[in-house]
Amino acid sequence: MRKKVLFVTHHYLNGNGGGIYASRGFINALARLADLTLLCPVKEGGFPEQIDSSVRQIHVSYTVPKWRKAVDLLLGRIHRYFGVLERLLKEQSWDVVVFDTCYPSFRMIGKARRAGCRVITIHHNYQLEYARGSFRFPVLPLMLFWVRICEGQAVRKSDLNLTLTAEDRDLLYHHYDSSRRSRIEVVGVHEYKPMSLPDPSDVRDPVFIITGNLGAKQSEDSLIPWLDRYYPILRERVPSARLILAGQAPSQRLLNKCNIPGIEVVDTPPEMQPVLRRARYYICPTDRGGGIKLRVMDGLRNGLPVLAHAVSARGYAPFLGSAMFSYSDTDSFRAALESLLSASPDPVSVQEQYRRMFSFEAGVERLSEWLDS
Repeated sequence: MRKKVLFVTHHYLNGNGGGIYASRGFINALARLADLTLLCPVKEGGFPEQIDSSVRQIHVSYTVPKWRKAVDLLLGRIHRYFGVLERLLKEQSWDVVVFDTCYPSFRMIGKARRAGCRVITIHHNYQLEYARGSFRFPVLPLMLFWVRICEGQAVRKSDLNLTLTAEDRDLLYHHYDSSRRSRIEVVGVHEYKPMSLPDPSDVRDPVFIITGNLGAKQSEDSLIPWLDRYYPILRERVPSARLILAGQAPSQRLLNKCNIPGIEVVDTPPEMQPVLRRARYYICPTDRGGGIKLRVMDGLRNGLPVLAHAVSARGYAPFLGSAMFSYSDTDSFRAALESLLSASPDPVSVQEQYRRMFSFEAGVERLSEWLDS
């Protein structure tokens, strides 16, 4: 008999952010394996997209004044599910409750377990590290306070914790359970539906590409210093190099910084694939936050060799040294750039490795193992 699973996420499931993409993948894969009910947030005019039609959806809005949101944050009400989730646990029986990140699990794990449910928490990252790179003052100190508490509770009280990378697994053990009594396993990440791989690009000109949400704080805080510190090294080594920045909502500050030779900004392309087809190399300069940088998948899906900051290389170990080269400072950047330029990975082999790790089918297989264990 198929298990009854309640999946609780704090991600708005419309749009194209990395967390949204990963959550869709978990939801749609679990829909293949269980009778799935999704508890998720919504905003006016923004309902979940690309979710399997078999999933029962329960939408929760949060339309309160800013002062109320501030009070809620002070009191540790960092999610909107306290009342509705308690009612669902009382009114229906569930085999498994899956919390998508530690946020919605806060103060809910004990209630789920007392209702006879097995609890799985999926950690998209080491949340404390992610929060440091994502929030600004005056919200940052309060978020760090509550994240430290809720993440620790999730690690210690969940029946199973799943992470996207081995690095985040080790960080969670180190900070919350050095005795390793908790169960933390690596589940990875995957596409949110079956997809065919694109034909590898035949571009021979030295065109480098960076993709992602260009307006996100992590992206801007990483990319602007990268343009100052590393782009001159790239141009010095490859004078004919061209760099494409493609993604959503670049700020005016970033656009001003890109007003230099060799750089083209593609603002919010309707489709990313035609832009990726123009590139020979992929770069991911993000140097903060935790988890796995899903934007790197853009490059590997197209069979492109990748140059990535060490933080962005997490979760891609099988590609390191062959199709991916990482750096952490200017010296290692020069060395990684040389390796990138001299490497000749077979695009089809890169795509085959990508399929084994990140395809929807691979995700279903991995989640099946953890759901039944």
